[in-house]
Amino acid sequence: MASERSGTIVSASPTLDKALAEYRDQYDTPLLEISNMAPTLVVFLRHFGCLFCRETLSDLHDLLPVLERTGVKPVLVHMGSEEEAFTLFARYGLAPLSRINSQSRLLYKVFGLSRAKTGEFLCPDAVVRCGQALMSGHTIGKVQGDLLQMPGVFLVHRGNIINSFRHKHAGDRPDYLKLSQRH
Repeated sequence: MASERSGTIVSASPTLDKALAEYRDQYDTPLLEISNMAPTLVVFLRHFGCLFCRETLSDLHDLLPVLERTGVKPVLVHMGSEEEAFTLFARYGLAPLSRINSQSRLLYKVFGLSRAKTGEFLCPDAVVRCGQALMSGHTIGKVQGDLLQMPGVFLVHRGNIINSFRHKHAGDRPDYLKLSQRH
């Protein structure tokens, strides 16, 4: 079920603390250290062939100048290989962004992101969003990751979750700027 909490600080749990300290980006920087340096918009992607994943990357590319001006650092969490991630993110001008591989999906689980049920793919809202994404030029590619893994977006600062968005269906589209606000 989707939930969006604005302005609510959720204290880090021991499991979250451990995951933030252990998971590192391609530059070998722990997610906890990244969140200590700046408010961090942690964007959990679905599989790389997902047109909604590609739409998310396009949205982030467009919003990157605003996020940089406000001091928010995006971090992309994915289930593909480093090579696949670099290639896909480079296509959207996002290759330099911190990215974290969670092929095991453990980091997704720590943040409370579940796997989809059939109804979450076939609901009318998801079908409409699929049409919109296709009409906007986003394409479907080869499944690279767990087809059923649901995405989500979290603003993490100093090891605490400040804002969160859990998708109701794969095509649910968050307001990244609203989520990146700290108040």
